[in-house]
Parts: sequence; structure tokens; C-alpha cells
Amino acid sequence: VKANYSDSTIADATFECTFDLLDPSIGFVFPGSVSLQAVGSTSLKAQLFSEGGFGGEMPAQCFIEIGTPSTQEPVRSRPPLLSADRNSVTRGESATFTIRNLADGATISNWRFEAAQGTVTRSSNTSSEDWSGTIVAPGTVRVTVVQGGRTFNLSRRIEVTAREGFAFTAVEPVKKNNGFSQVLTVSNPPTSSNPAIGFFEIRPAFQFFIQIVNSGPNKGFKFVTRVNNFFEDVKTTFFWVISEAAETPTSEFYLKQCGDYDKDTNPMGFISGAQLRANTIHHESADAMNSHYFQYRTAQDDSANNLGTVAEAQVAAPSTSQMKFINGLQALLTEKSDRIVAATVVEPCGGFVTRDGANNCTFNGFVNFIPYRSCN
Repeated sequence: VKANYSDSTIADATFECTFDLLDPSIGFVFPGSVSLQAVGSTSLKAQLFSEGGFGGEMPAQCFIEIGTPSTQEPVRSRPPLLSADRNSVTRGESATFTIRNLADGATISNWRFEAAQGTVTRSSNTSSEDWSGTIVAPGTVRVTVVQGGRTFNLSRRIEVTAREGFAFTAVEPVKKNNGFSQVLTVSNPPTSSNPAIGFFEIRPAFQFFIQIVNSGPNKGFKFVTRVNNFFEDVKTTFFWVISEAAETPTSEFYLKQCGDYDKDTNPMGFISGAQLRANTIHHESADAMNSHYFQYRTAQDDSANNLGTVAEAQVAAPSTSQMKFINGLQALLTEKSDRIVAATVVEPCGGFVTRDGANNCTFNGFVNFIPYRSCN
């Protein structure tokens, strides 16, 4: 507020009030001014309005304390405000909170940041008019200002959005030779006592890195800086195999699959070699309904299970030790990994490759095992 007058007499002096109105919700300043006429009083108050860019008027009080012009300077009376250079940050970015409209003699104390995980109380430069640092958790910054005999408890909320590039992408299915591992081993040829014709194996792996914020409103908070879908030289993989006899058109096993099944005329008939091969490949590795691979990809692409997405959002307050945060994160990601595996191992089409997963699990006939029966 500025008081402009030249007459040494208070009565009938004209004062020009200029002001800024800050709307904290949108961080926009509306300028305005008004002329006030003093009529012998030593104190003057007027209601001010500024035409807002969003329609309507923004009210504010203008106070002018009048003294002898030669001995008293005009008084600035706008209340202090806590502002931020941004209302939201991407996790790991910096933000600065600043107290505006500070008058000479104002005192600042009790800077703190309150979040769901806990509270950070500022311990250095506690009378500074600003506070900045890396932000990893949403919360509210608060500070106390005593100015002009009044106490102002100021606050400002800041939100945090997730970083991009953390979500894991499903690995591709990779065909391996039969016997690649103990799990990826099926009989060749398949038999009635060992009837598995194909198999899959999912091997999840992950690795993460954390950091502790060293200053500012989030000082002491822990967060994840990177997460990988491998651990050292062990990568997340999806492998699958098929019996050579079921895959090779010239094998005896393949040729003995008669393809003579008919639900009406030959309900005990056999599947064809080509159909059995196609059903097995689909069952283990197709990126389509009724396959183990599709179930894996669907589960891992779910943001509730995706290890990268889940890890990105994890933060811990200063009161949580680094080891507790690491152990908790390891347990959480292991749980999510186990959920993905559990969804993957559910057997499509009841586990029967005699059913066509690409055609609503339609039954195509029985498998002709040794000793082979004659075809009709």
C-alpha cells in the first residue's frame, strides 16, 4: 500500500492504494488500485476490488495508518503468503517454497513437511524465507510467520506424479530344445505314462536401486531411482519346449495321430499330428487367449503387479531405516512376481493340448500313444 500526499495536514489528504491480489489456488496475481479520501481521521480503511480475469471481483482490505508525513513512512500491510514454484512435480524433481509479502521485523519459524509417511521438521536455516529440495512424496509444507503483531500459520500443498519409463515390458517367449532344463524336459515321444507334449518355464528376476534425499522438505525420505528386470547376469525369461516327436511331421508319433476324430461318427478317434502340434505351440507360447504366455503378459502388464510400476511409487519417511525400506521393497516385489507366476501357471483349456486354444478350447480328438492303435 502506498500513501501519496504532500499537504502536512492530514485532513482532506488523498491516498492512492495500489495492491496485488494473489489467488493461491491458481498462483495468479490480479493488480488493482483505488483512491481514498481522508477526512480528518488518523486511520483509514477501504474495501478494494480487482477485476479478475476469470470473472467477478477479488476483494481485499486496504489499511493505511496515517501519521505526520515528515516523521512516519507509509506502512505495507499485505499478509504473508506461502507460494511454490510449482503445484506438482514428477517424483525426484525439485521444488521451492517461498514466503511472500514479508515485512521488516517479521519472524519465521517451524518449517515442516507433512506427508502420509511422516513429518520432516526443518533443522537448519529455520528463519529462511524459502525452502527447496528434491520432492518424492506428496504432502503439505507449513511455516509460521509473526508479522505486525499477528501470527500467520501458512501452508502449501504439493502433489507428486509418477516417473515414466519404469514399467516393465513383457519378455518375448523363447523356444528351447527339449531337455534345456529339468523343468523343460518332456518325453520323446510322449507316452501314456508321461503324456506332456510341451512345457513352459518362467524365470522372474529384478534388481532395484534406492536413494536418500539429503536436503529440503523431503530430507531423509527414501525412494527408488531405478529398477531392472534382471539381477546381475540373470534375466527375466519365458522359455518353452515341445517334444521333437510331436513337432516333426516325419516322426512315427506324428504320423500315428490319425486325425479321424468326429464327434458324431467317431467320438473315440484321434487328433491329427498337425493339429496336435499347433495346439501345443499355442498352449505354451501364443500371445492370445488360452495360452500360458498370454496369461503371463496379461498379469505382468497389470499395473498392480508390474514390478517397475510398483517399485517407482515406493517411498519411505526418515523414520524408516534404509535396511527396513530395502527389505520391505524386496518382499513387495517378490510378492508381485509370485502373483505373475501364479497367473501364468493356470492351465489353459484345462491343461489339454487335445483342445484347440485358438478355437475356444474345442476338442480335436485323443492322442494316440504307444502301443499305437490303427486309424479308421
